[in-house]
Amino acid sequence: MKEIILSRKSLADSVLGMLKKGASFATLAKKYSERRWSAENGGEIGLSPIYEFGNLKDTLWKSPLGKIVGPIKIQDYYGIFKVIEKQEAHPIPFE
Repeated sequence: MKEIILSRKSLADSVLGMLKKGASFATLAKKYSERRWSAENGGEIGLSPIYEFGNLKDTLWKSPLGKIVGPIKIQDYYGIFKVIEKQEAHPIPFE
């Protein structure tokens, strides 16, 4: 998963427009995202259990790989997401 987290709707819309015109998600995340730890990684937040995404879990799970999702209002922020990998649930090895 990749994310860009922004505090203003107008900026989120602007960043989405740049993405639609072909701008690099990683470059925009590094420049604009307010969540510094993911911004430093080009927006990548890695694989996480889908339940960790709360109300967004169904939207993100149903999203095709590579599709931009958002901006979605999350509390006082706006998130733009890109699903880059999915894995079906599997049991954790007992060892």
